[in-house]
Amino acid sequence: MAIMNATFIVFIMSSCLLANGQSNSEFAHWLASTWKNTAFNHTETWKQEGNTLQGHGLAMEGNDTLFYERLEINLDVNPMVYTSWVKGQNNGSGIKFKLTEATDTSWLFENPQHDFPKKIQYTKIGEAIMYARVSGHENKMPREEHFYFIRKED
Repeated sequence: MAIMNATFIVFIMSSCLLANGQSNSEFAHWLASTWKNTAFNHTETWKQEGNTLQGHGLAMEGNDTLFYERLEINLDVNPMVYTSWVKGQNNGSGIKFKLTEATDTSWLFENPQHDFPKKIQYTKIGEAIMYARVSGHENKMPREEHFYFIRKED
């Protein structure tokens, strides 16, 4: 009986890992697009290139760039790693965040040593709607930002 229970547990764990890998692949394919923030002129664009998602975030006000970051998600490591490079910050080095939770509709990346953000989460609301949440601390005070994006038409 104990051997059958152990075999069943191994089967369930293997099935979960396989399903998680499939959902990660599907989620990566879904994320690969251009997303427009519904509240202000902010976009995120992601393209899958081999085993990475390459992207950038851009916030504009008129013709002025308020914020630009280069983004990358390495899909080929376990856990996956999200890296952000922001011009003028961190001496040009990227900030890395490790995947800590993954579902069919959401990825959560964390870097507890970073100030803001410590957490970056992408959630699929629908085929053309994405919710992003970033949270952490700024000046030792908790800070959280919420963004809703719609998929831009090509």
